Amino acid sequence: MTDEPPSCDLTVEPAWEPVGAGLDDLCVETAAAVLHRLGVDAAGVEIGFRFTDDAHIAALNADWRGKPSPTDVLSFPAEEDGAPVLAGAPRLLGDVVLAYETCRRDARALERPFADHVRHLLVHGLLHLFHYD
Repeated sequence: MTDEPPSCDLTVEPAWEPVGAGLDDLCVETAAAVLHRLGVDAAGVEIGFRFTDDAHIAALNADWRGKPSPTDVLSFPAEEDGAPVLAGAPRLLGDVVLAYETCRRDARALERPFADHVRHLLVHGLLHLFHYD
């Protein structure tokens, strides 16, 4: 395994602006830790992260899961479970989407620091990209 971090493509919508620029580092560090724990070489791995709001994630939840309500995190794996990975090709794991209002509300209810709760949800979403339930 290399020390190369995974490539993380972030889309940060206005609801998340109060959180600041720390989301990029948080995603890279969390993804690298999850990949390391799973024994996956991070070199060439690509992951999309979208930080959105309750309205957008509710629409995604309705479209993909038939549940027309906001949720904290959704994951969209790019690979089918057990699909072979081509040697030398970038490995697109998929996308993880988080909703600001639900994340903020749940962190407060759990009396958990917001950044810690976001990291927890990133781990949760990343594990779903590997088809863990």
